[in-house]
Amino acid sequence: MSANRQMKKAGEPALPNKRGALTQKFIADLEAQWRVYGPEILDKVREESPTKFAEICARLIPVQTAPAEEDSFGLKQIQSLDELKAHIANTIIEMGFRDDILAALSNQRN
Repeated sequence: MSANRQMKKAGEPALPNKRGALTQKFIADLEAQWRVYGPEILDKVREESPTKFAEICARLIPVQTAPAEEDSFGLKQIQSLDELKAHIANTIIEMGFRDDILAALSNQRN
């Protein structure tokens, strides 16, 4: 490791370096230029190349992916009410609630 580099310890902020300072300066300069010429540039691109303008706009829109649908209860494969009833009964048995459900049903009948 060179003498100029220091190891960053966990939880400590990164030490400023020349590259980081140069990057910050570049971004500040770019922002200053954009404030002055940005609207003019956008107008020119929009007029001369509407397709390119649309592509630029589209790239700025965050992409949101739909969360993967889970079927943790296996319900997507059920096609009928009878299949649903059987699925519920099997789930109750697998979860160990068979006797509790039977007792509750018995109490309702009394």
